[in-house]
Formats: sequence, structure tokens, C-alpha cells
Amino acid sequence: MLAFFVGWRLHGVATGVGAATAVAVISFARARRQTRSGALVTVSLAFVLIQAVVGLISNSATAYLSQGVLLSGIYGLVFAGSAAIRRPLAGVFAAETYPFPAQVRESSTFRRIFSVISLAWGVYLVCRSALRMVVLLAGGVGLFVVVDALTGFPLTTALIVWSFWYAPRAFIRSEEWGWAFNQPPESA
Repeated sequence: MLAFFVGWRLHGVATGVGAATAVAVISFARARRQTRSGALVTVSLAFVLIQAVVGLISNSATAYLSQGVLLSGIYGLVFAGSAAIRRPLAGVFAAETYPFPAQVRESSTFRRIFSVISLAWGVYLVCRSALRMVVLLAGGVGLFVVVDALTGFPLTTALIVWSFWYAPRAFIRSEEWGWAFNQPPESA
């Protein structure tokens, strides 16, 4: 966002789009060098490139920025929808970062805990998208960048911290899995 804003303010939409795209390509290359799974970063890069094409063709900062806002809102609906159908997307991400045994992943407790987390992320993403779209359309790009910064990193970080705090506590307090956390330590 910062790269786009600086480029846009200095030389217009094309420079802003070019700067933001360059940052995205560099981020993509770094992620691939760190041997992360390529799926998410590849999809993200594809979106950035499509967003860049639309921004360049339209020569409109609003058209360029609104795509990310809409995509974020769609992500929010997907998170909330996954909770509603009891196939929580947050549980998919959690299972990629922690090796939950199959019995735990298939449990009602797992679905309940990660449905709550998915719903929280969904509400956040939809509300943030709605606010940013209103600000972009009514307040302009400058105010949008401020609102984007204030509702982005700080709130996302808080939600990540809450997610990592909530999940283990919910497991510990559950009737189904609480016993596994309340075992006395084994002596060596």
C-alpha cells in the first residue's frame, strides 16, 4: 500500500501500480526462496498482477484499490461461510501449522473452536472491507491509506494473537479434550 501511495503521489497511477507490483514480486521471490508452499503466494501474485492490469487500463487509483477491498470482503464471506457449514477455514490453516492428530481434527470440539475463529476473521474482514470501501469512495485515496493502515496491521495482529490465545484455552476447557492437557508430566 505504501509503495502504491508514494508512487501515485509522485508520478500518478502507473508509477504507484508499478511500485506496488515490484514490492509484490520481490515478496513472492523471497517467499519462494524460503521454501514455503507456493500455492498461496502464487495465487496472491496472480491477483496482484490482475489488479495491476486493471489499474493501468483504468488509470484510476480507486479502481486499482477497490479490487483488494472487494477480495478481502470475499475472503471474509468465505471464512464466515466455512463456519456456518461447520468446515472452518481457520481449522485448515491451523492443521497446516500444527500436526493435529486425525482424531482431533475430526472432533466436534475442533470444528467448534475453529468455527468461532473463522467467524471472527470473517466478521473482521467483511467489516474492514465495508469501511475501507466507504472511505475510498467518499473520502479519497489519502484517507483510504490512513484507514487501511489503522485497520490493517494493528487489528490483524490483535486477531492473530487472540486466535492463538483462544484455541488452546478452548481445547483445555473442553470436555472432549481437556483431559489430554491436564495430564501430570511424565517422569523421565
